Amino acid sequence: MNTKISGSAPKRIAWSLFDLWNDPHELHNIVDSPQHADKVRELRAVL
Repeated sequence: MNTKISGSAPKRIAWSLFDLWNDPHELHNIVDSPQHADKVRELRAVL
């Protein structure tokens, strides 16, 4: 099988963070929420 992928790779990683206790269906991405900014920074540093 010959496969060719054209185009460019995304320049930015799309981050997601969900509160699975309060949003078990992952409907509300809270990664840009100011109240979760410290946790997002912490998690990005680990990754």
